Amino acid sequence: MATPKVDHTEKRPNDPKEYNGVDLRKLKEKHREILRFLVASEFNYEATANKYDYHIKSIYRIANYEKSRAYLSWLSSGDREGQIASAHEVLARLTAVAREDTYDEHVTPSGSKVVKKVDNRDALKALELLGKSHGLFVEKQITQQETTIVVDIEGLEDDIEGLEDDIEV
Repeated sequence: MATPKVDHTEKRPNDPKEYNGVDLRKLKEKHREILRFLVASEFNYEATANKYDYHIKSIYRIANYEKSRAYLSWLSSGDREGQIASAHEVLARLTAVAREDTYDEHVTPSGSKVVKKVDNRDALKALELLGKSHGLFVEKQITQQETTIVVDIEGLEDDIEGLEDDIEV
């Protein structure tokens, strides 16, 4: 009796079933979790090993599997079906918050929903982040210094005098 094939992508429907010609359906859920943490920790293998109570060599071995390398390259790529906002989307959202065009929905203790405009604090923070992204708060210091460079080559004066004697017409 053949063992049924297990599709480990059921828990993460946004994960691809295949990437760069490698079938990712058989990549274990535990390995997916480890690899996601590895990318989130900026490839800090030691922290990943400590968190999952593995030996660091085991984390390196897991990350070196063909399926793991394909999954890591998918995680590292920006093309994840809209899971990561582009820089333009972030700036557009910050602009909407700064202009106070957005609303927040709050639930009161009684259970009713209240729609409120974004707080001034959030709008000011959005303006600050927009200013930083446009480079408005960078301190520029222009300094001018005059330097004199003296070039003293020994024997050059003798050669010049000799040339002047030869050139006399």
